[in-house]
Amino acid sequence: MSDRGSSLAAPGLRVRQAVLLVLLCFIIGLPAYLIAARFPTSLGPDVVADWLVTRAAVAGEDPYANPEELARRYGLPYRVRLTAELDSTAVAHPRTPGALVAMTPLLLVPPSRLYPLAIAVTLVCVVLVMLLACRLAQFPAWVAAPLALLSLWTHAGILAIHHGTQSGVVAVLIAFAIWSTSRSDSVGGGVALGLATVLKVFPVLLILPLLLHRRFRAATSLIVSTAALTLAGFAFPGVHPAGAYEALRSASLNWITLSANGSFARVLAAAGAPLPIASIVGGVVVGLAAVVYVVSGKRRQLCPSDLGLGVLAVALLWPPLSWIHYDLALYPAAVVAGARSVRLDASIIIRQLAFALCVLSFAPIPGVDPGLYAAGRRAFLATMLLLAGRRDPRPPGSDAPATTQSPAAHAT
Repeated sequence: MSDRGSSLAAPGLRVRQAVLLVLLCFIIGLPAYLIAARFPTSLGPDVVADWLVTRAAVAGEDPYANPEELARRYGLPYRVRLTAELDSTAVAHPRTPGALVAMTPLLLVPPSRLYPLAIAVTLVCVVLVMLLACRLAQFPAWVAAPLALLSLWTHAGILAIHHGTQSGVVAVLIAFAIWSTSRSDSVGGGVALGLATVLKVFPVLLILPLLLHRRFRAATSLIVSTAALTLAGFAFPGVHPAGAYEALRSASLNWITLSANGSFARVLAAAGAPLPIASIVGGVVVGLAAVVYVVSGKRRQLCPSDLGLGVLAVALLWPPLSWIHYDLALYPAAVVAGARSVRLDASIIIRQLAFALCVLSFAPIPGVDPGLYAAGRRAFLATMLLLAGRRDPRPPGSDAPATTQSPAAHAT
């Protein structure tokens, strides 16, 4: 019997699993919060800036002002650690209008507790992402613990914790959406993608595999939730379409060349392309590549989860600004690609090498540009999932759960 059928037959098991999951989050999150409360308040600039711009929006002020100006206005200590790459006049913290709505719960948290909360949430999110990754790769649940521990030593994990970013929350939303929509036409999965889209724009490209696999309710809920949050954001007096667009565009152009940017536009800029050209051409090329990827996945009859993870890897190359800590969302792709690598039509040496590259793709390499390394990692994982992804055992348009295959079945 499939996992879905057994869980429906035993609702008590699902309740126990939910209770254990809540306890797990509490056990992980509370110590992290208490420990992080002793850290200096200068850490976690992203979550503090999120609080500042959200408060400005709710107060009817300009949320696209310099966060340092907002901090002085509200009497908070805030300072971005500038480098030679970044001019102080270019420092801003633009968020989409929908993100300003989604972040309003932050205002319930005292500013002095924002960074401890960000660390606790990130750690919990990493564990949840790895649990979902194990479900997608058909690994035992206990494997999530060592995977989560190892993931915290990657560039993505270190930056997400140090800066207090939204990346952990976005990663959970995307992983849940891919998992739920791979099983059925899930409205909840579409809403999760819509929320992830207003926080970080790149998840919108995941509508392509939803449409391919006839997940029309999920695709519709993605569009509706994104539109509803965006329109609600424009209801703030200080938020205007032209101003929001200009702030997001300027930040993208000013920061394309930063070493922590792993977009395709950054690759073009590193090759000498002018920044406006790199931004436009990079977006167009990757957008077309996503369409070609989905068509190729259809021809290879990839299952919904593997195709979704592959499109996610491509989508991370799409925006002009795609920080390497966004790769928290790519952990499931690396886990699944490693699990699927045994299916490659190649020699045992090539299969073992592919497995090792999938597992080690997030390991920091001293002396290598982290942004260009991230761009290569994203392209590699997308290619691996296309070549070795599991075929969909269901007929096109079917919502029936996929039959479970053991890892031994993949090796045959």
